[in-house]
Amino acid sequence: MVLNLSSWTFSSLSNVILPIELQTTFNSFDDFYSHRHSDRKLTWLHQYSIGELQTNFTNKKYILHVTTYKMIVLLLCREELNWTVEEIHDKTQIPSKLLLQIFSSLLISKIVFTNEINEDFQDSDIKLNHRRKNSGEFD
Repeated sequence: MVLNLSSWTFSSLSNVILPIELQTTFNSFDDFYSHRHSDRKLTWLHQYSIGELQTNFTNKKYILHVTTYKMIVLLLCREELNWTVEEIHDKTQIPSKLLLQIFSSLLISKIVFTNEINEDFQDSDIKLNHRRKNSGEFD
């Protein structure tokens, strides 16, 4: 959805680091939009965006409707199955307070799990909730 900034009040821009899969998609849409509307400029507000991920690491396929921030965290599992919260923060620059909310939601929905839960998640390992090796396939 493209909204006009003069009609909508938004909070400040986020400085998250997007995985290459998302960056490529956003760049393609930027190109499309700038060719169609040369007098306009897009400003990405990832904190308001949602998307879909399809799982390919289980026999049954699932489509996950998630925020862009959750998508960023889940796409990291294509690189590595075990992450600490600190590593994810360093890799994505998602604010720590928001990461805790994201992990809380993903843990409750059993999409990820942790072997140990610290009070503030500082050193917890976060893993995808599946038993076999991740093939790294999210569409």
